[in-house]
Amino acid sequence: MVSKNNTLLYAVLLFIAEKFLESIEGTQNYPLLLLALISKEGVPLHLRVSAGITLKNYVKRNWRVVSFEVYVVNSFLDITVL
Repeated sequence: MVSKNNTLLYAVLLFIAEKFLESIEGTQNYPLLLLALISKEGVPLHLRVSAGITLKNYVKRNWRVVSFEVYVVNSFLDITVL
């Protein structure tokens, strides 16, 4: 059974790990670092979870979907935007 103290400790460790990872977001190959942390079984679970959450948030903040339009050519010079 997990005690309230262990749950609180886990939450605090998770928060600290997430904030550390966010603080180094500007470094080169940052997403690859997060993926490496997630995939290593020797890394403590709270760090792996933090890396996963941080990678999700990084992708949401930094990768934008570029809107695109579909063009249909009806005739020689008649182009319709769908």
